[in-house]
This record gives sequence, C-alpha cells and structure tokens, in this order.
Amino acid sequence: MYTFPYYLCKKNSNIVLYGAGKCGLSFYVQLRMNGYCNVLAWVDKRFDSDVKPPFESVNNINKYNYDYIVIAIENFHVAMDVKDILIKNCVNSEKIVWSAQYIMTDAFFPSDMKRLYEEFDFYMDIFDEYMKGNIEYGADQYYQSNTLLNLSGARNTEYRIQEYEIKKFLNKKMNVLNIGCNTGFLDIQIAPFVNHITGIDINKGVINVANKTAMHLEVENANFICKDVISKGVSNKYNAILLLAVHGIFEDSKEFLKITEAIEEKGYLLFESHEVPGDETRYINRLKLLEENGFNSCLFKIIKDGGITRMYSILRKG
Repeated sequence: MYTFPYYLCKKNSNIVLYGAGKCGLSFYVQLRMNGYCNVLAWVDKRFDSDVKPPFESVNNINKYNYDYIVIAIENFHVAMDVKDILIKNCVNSEKIVWSAQYIMTDAFFPSDMKRLYEEFDFYMDIFDEYMKGNIEYGADQYYQSNTLLNLSGARNTEYRIQEYEIKKFLNKKMNVLNIGCNTGFLDIQIAPFVNHITGIDINKGVINVANKTAMHLEVENANFICKDVISKGVSNKYNAILLLAVHGIFEDSKEFLKITEAIEEKGYLLFESHEVPGDETRYINRLKLLEENGFNSCLFKIIKDGGITRMYSILRKG
C-alpha cells in the first residue's frame, strides 16, 4: 500500500491527482474513504487520447481551483518529468507535491484500514509530530512498535518487554523513569505493570507523540517530558531507571554516574548497550564502574532485536 503525503497537504484542501498506476489508485481510494482532501480531478498523460471518467485531460487541469497537484508516481525520474510537463502547462511549481516516502510512510499507519479510517485524525497527528522531530533513529518507521495502536516499529515492543524481564523485576509499587524514551510506546506498554512511569527525551517531536498516545489510549500512569538530562539532571527519585541503548549520550563517567543518583536504595537500573560489536568495551567498563559504586548485578544477557545484537543487564543499587 502507498500512503498519501498527508503531511505535505493541508486538510480539506482541493487537489488534482496525477498518476493512474497503483500509487494513484491507492491515494484516490484513501481520500475517498477518509475525506482528508477533495479530489477535483484525476489525470494521467497516458489517457489524454481517450479520457473517460473519473479521469480528466492534463490540458484541462487549470480550469480547476486547486491547492495542490499531487504526483502519485513512485519513481523519482518519472515524477520529475511529470513535474516539467505540469510547469509547461502553466502550473505553479509551489503547488506541485511529490514525496520519496510514498511507500515508507505506510509503516507509520496501522494495517487495519477500518481502524485507520475511524481514528484517522489521531494517526495523522502523531505522524506529523514524528516528522517534525526529524528523528535520527527510526526515520522510515517508528523506532518502537505499539501493539495497542496496531503499529509496527524498528524494535518490537512486546519482544523487548519479554527479553528485558520487565514483569520479573518491576511491580505495581514502583515509580520508573525511562531516559531516552523516544515515542514512549515501550513505556505505555510497561505502564500496566508499574505504579507510574515517566519518559524523558530531548526530542520534542517524539515527546508530543508519546503524550498524545497516552491520552488517546487513556493511560493515566504515564507522562513524558522534553528535557536534556545531561544539563538539567533528574530531580526526583525512582525505584527503577531504564537506560536502553542510550548510554552513549554520557561522555564521561561522572555524567553517567550522576544519573544513577536518582535511583532509590534497593532500586534497579535496566541497562542496555548500543549495537555490538562496537560498544562492548565501553559498556563492560561502565558495568564495572557501576559495581565499583554500589551496584550488584542481577542479570546479564545478550539480546538480538531487529537484526541487531545488544548486551543487557539489570543491576540493583545497594
């Protein structure tokens, strides 16, 4: 399935759709279903010699009062050729829309089309926020999956909860902090097992996704904060802190250990490496540093997730 470039076209705008292939058909059906944009005309140069409804001749598109002409063609070179044709037909280039993400953006929406139709505004809202965040990890899909939203992701949240042994070490009495929470999808699915979970991330876009998702799913024991923990620190105490594939943000041992001061006595640090090979030396050195500063190892394992191998530990303070 191809996904219409919603983030490039304002809602309720009038468009002309160019392209009668699978991409164009997919866009046409989506817009007929959800009414996001009004399709004034559907054109394709190939059909100019024998134009039949619902198609219109390319030569006649300027009779329509449109906001955008959306080129529904995946191939870049073909799309640019079409753009040249449109400009020669006196179309304002600023009104021409094309995206390289017609297929990729499909990963940002549920496979359940009925659900997408019923909750369309929500899915579009969090997609827009994610794109605004210019996220580095998960640029072509969400970094985390969310079973509750029927959304896939680069990392499978249910698998991670199982591999992290969340249910064994966390409980309903605990207040938990996740540093580098991304969209908060992991935290939202951990929320039923703890008293409260707070997610922190420096990226405002993913924090907006997290808070809107928690509200949409009516998850009341999770909140998300946009914050730089290195410069601002952590003000509260927690029964557990999650530090999952983010410890590289701490440049030195002092910064790294400072974060662990927010863990209550007898509390836990759930600590995951970045990709290995590559991060093993730094990760092992930090495990040793933790043990030298009052932490005891409860668990160490290798996790293979999404084609990437990482090391994972749970340490108890005191």
